[in-house]
Amino acid sequence: MKNILEPDAQQEIFGRIEKLTPNTQRQWGTLSVEGMMAHCTDQLRVANNQRQLKKPPFFMGLMGKIIIYPLLLGVPMGKNSPTAPELDQNKKGTKAQDFTTEKNNLVQSLNSFLSTPNNNTPHPFFGKLSKNEWARLAYLHLNHHLTQFGV
Repeated sequence: MKNILEPDAQQEIFGRIEKLTPNTQRQWGTLSVEGMMAHCTDQLRVANNQRQLKKPPFFMGLMGKIIIYPLLLGVPMGKNSPTAPELDQNKKGTKAQDFTTEKNNLVQSLNSFLSTPNNNTPHPFFGKLSKNEWARLAYLHLNHHLTQFGV
């Protein structure tokens, strides 16, 4: 199972990011290409402990601890899956910046994640994750959204 710490997976993801253009169209959902990159950057910033999210209600936190294992084992993320309100580019009240800025932010955040030797940042929904679990989740999340945009 791929994770973003593996050199082949890194090369794949960086190559797919490079294929994005300002005219790349989504195949589902409502995000623009800039919004998708901003959303993925935000997720990596959470993993890097550079962005904080509110803890979900108790019941949702329990669900997260159950959902994480099938997800890490490869059960695909569903199209139009819910996200934390703070990461929802269509609801958080901020507009994604221009394409080049968002692409650079995404690459920088991914490089920052890769250069962090150990990560003990708890995920607000899934709870405590190891660096390898964060790396798997990062790969799955990026793969999901890059697939959304056909790259």
